[in-house]
Amino acid sequence: MIPQKERLGVGIRGAGQVSYEHAKAIRSNPRLYLAATCSRSRDSARKLAAEFDPGAKVYARYEDLLADPAVDVVSI
Repeated sequence: MIPQKERLGVGIRGAGQVSYEHAKAIRSNPRLYLAATCSRSRDSARKLAAEFDPGAKVYARYEDLLADPAVDVVSI
């Protein structure tokens, strides 16, 4: 297993159907992890995070997602 500090944290903007496909791809790559989700609907973002990485942060504002130091890459 790759140490956490060597993995890239990914933030997902949006929590619709396509975001679930992005989250699956993130989970399948050992060099990535889901660091955060972001949606105007916090409930939708929370549901996405809970399914793929309960430790992921949840944001309603994309500015907060971009400011998160754990987020190295953003999937839109």
